[in-house]
Amino acid sequence: MSQKHSPEPASTPTADAYGFDTEYDAPETAVVAAVAAVEGVDMTAVEPNLHDAIDGDVLTLLADHRGTSWRLAFDLGDHAVVVSGDGTVVVDDTTFDDAFVA
Repeated sequence: MSQKHSPEPASTPTADAYGFDTEYDAPETAVVAAVAAVEGVDMTAVEPNLHDAIDGDVLTLLADHRGTSWRLAFDLGDHAVVVSGDGTVVVDDTTFDDAFVA
């Protein structure tokens, strides 16, 4: 049986980090919930759709490797997102493309 957990914010100067339970929470849901929290909108209002940004199967496959160290970084709309195997989602207001523009 799956339990639902709300992301728990822990702000840093440049990004917001949210935790999720890697055993019970779907990482896709955690990402959308974290971005929605940063934007102050409902999860259904997050644009673009997560599956337009990345292949959700990749995130699920990575999440199935509990106890291993992994990170997946991608842009979702106006945000750079990093998901880690330890159950952390970091959402930054700068996309990776913007971060590397001279």
